[in-house]
Amino acid sequence: MDDLEEVGTVAARTVTPLPEAFRLDGRVALISGGTRNIGRAIATTFAAAGTDLILTARHPQPLAAVAEDIRQAGARVSTITGHVRNDADVRATVEQAYAEFGRVNVLLNASLTC
Repeated sequence: MDDLEEVGTVAARTVTPLPEAFRLDGRVALISGGTRNIGRAIATTFAAAGTDLILTARHPQPLAAVAEDIRQAGARVSTITGHVRNDADVRATVEQAYAEFGRVNVLLNASLTC
């Protein structure tokens, strides 16, 4: 595997650091659907770039597993179980994001359902 394939991945509970030009230290990203496929890849890449994360998904177990992998790698992550189609869940997610981090710099929807 060459260096480009390993950048920003979680493997064996390790997040590979990104080059300095791609750092996002001090930024906060709210990612829905961050537990599988592209959402997980994006979440781990943002973590590798130094971004604090708020992850939301419908199922608590995969959400907790991804968050733990990211925490083990040294990134700050908060989770909330919810569905992007549920207004109360969306409001709770945004409120939690602002309560814990004070802002959201990046909003990314990787959910399969909208």
